[in-house]
Amino acid sequence: MGSDADLVESITTQTSARSRALLVGTALTVAQLQHMLDVVQPPPQVVGCLLPQTSHGWVNGTIPVLGAFSDLERALSGHRVDLVLVSLPASMARKTRDLLGRIEQAGINWRWIPTLTDQITGHAPSSVPVEIFEDEASGESSRDVPDPEALSNVIDPGELLNRRPRPNDEAAIARTLGGKVVLVTGAGGSVGGELARRICRYAPSRLVLLERDHSSLTEVARQVAGLWPELARTALLHDVGDAAATRKAFEQYRPQVVFHAAAYRPDISGESDDDPLTALDDNLYATRHVVEAAIAVNVERLVMTSRWDALTGQGVPGRTRRLAERYLLDRGSRVATRMCVVRYGPVLGTLSPIIAQWSEQLAQRRPLTVPDRTRAARFTTVHELGGLVLQCAALMGTSRQSGEVVNPSELFVIDMGRPVRLLDLARRFIRAHGRAPDVEIPIAFTGKPIAAIDQPPPIDSDAQALPTQHSSIRLLPDEALPGEVMEQLISRLDALRGDDPAAPWHAADPEQVLSLLGEAEATATSSA
Repeated sequence: MGSDADLVESITTQTSARSRALLVGTALTVAQLQHMLDVVQPPPQVVGCLLPQTSHGWVNGTIPVLGAFSDLERALSGHRVDLVLVSLPASMARKTRDLLGRIEQAGINWRWIPTLTDQITGHAPSSVPVEIFEDEASGESSRDVPDPEALSNVIDPGELLNRRPRPNDEAAIARTLGGKVVLVTGAGGSVGGELARRICRYAPSRLVLLERDHSSLTEVARQVAGLWPELARTALLHDVGDAAATRKAFEQYRPQVVFHAAAYRPDISGESDDDPLTALDDNLYATRHVVEAAIAVNVERLVMTSRWDALTGQGVPGRTRRLAERYLLDRGSRVATRMCVVRYGPVLGTLSPIIAQWSEQLAQRRPLTVPDRTRAARFTTVHELGGLVLQCAALMGTSRQSGEVVNPSELFVIDMGRPVRLLDLARRFIRAHGRAPDVEIPIAFTGKPIAAIDQPPPIDSDAQALPTQHSSIRLLPDEALPGEVMEQLISRLDALRGDDPAAPWHAADPEQVLSLLGEAEATATSSA
């Protein structure tokens, strides 16, 4: 069992001088948390606490009681909370799980702190308490490992990385989004959903969610409605690959700021090859439809999220994503709408492949696997990335440190921070579920790389990367193809794709399309 010093250090790594913290627990555990925070440097700003039952007044005469556990979502949205500290007795394991799940859905960083009583009596697990299941027939409880999805849903990625959240210029983001109609494509994805939840915190006049998957759209819309019931919002079951429908949606809602997070999802299992035709539709053509619709209705800012595989332009996902980036950068350099691309690397979160893999292995009581003892990787978390993407939207047009106005189309790249050993991540993952690594749960070394987290060189090795006003965001030179080259390429692709929206590419040879993509990359390299 860790000491109080360990707990203080753990809280410190998750806070900053201006972090706004909400305490959740009983009156006793909240008071104990307050004493613990007195020695944290820098201390968070405690906005208040929530207790099990509806209550008012103060704890210790200094911490305002904001309500009961049922008031969690209202407290998170109404008090601009950055961090939630939860401390409940081990006997309330079910309630702890419920609260952590709700906090996770809200997109807020959290830490679970064992109570002092449980630590002294030895009843506290090393981290988040393992779920307790009731046997319906006997009424007896049994301690067991939950299903993989339940396991991944209680993990705080920031805790696994063991680093402080990167602070953003909240005032600048509020000026960019406040009072604006904001539209998010791919709103049901991990990044799109995180953007949707975060955007609500800056009081847009309306939030428009576009997503083609019904279940994921329903879920993110439910979360937004629960957290910000007064916010005007629209959720559209929509595929941005449909040019006419996309134009109609933009004309109807007239967004002022657009976050384009919809993209091709490659098969990371290795069981099938990526389809270049589908990848072109989901990356290039969907981006083209969003860009042209944005220009038509005079959108102020358009932000496209992209992945690091566009850096090398290798493989079907990378080539088509890079082409989509170049299309947006080319159009953005010639119109009034400001456009930017935000390129990032692997995201550590509940939906990331490595967490899903470890969750399944832990649920089946198998060893967790990593390539070797030394393999390391750079990660961001979905919470961290969401904030940095919004920061990029605020930086557009004044992205250099001196603040001068730059080209209206910009290519930002996220600095992923220092490499983290996968072995260390695996051990923290095991501890986060109340198990002892290398004792209760072994770790096995496969000697094989994990494709989903293979990475390019760190951005600080690129001499062309320019600093911006944010230490975690760099600006790369414009990688747009010359306008006439882009137009010729699009024309040739259009000819292969055909003009029947119901049956695109029906007569196209995938190998011919791949050859054309290779020509485009060769042309870009020679003209650089």
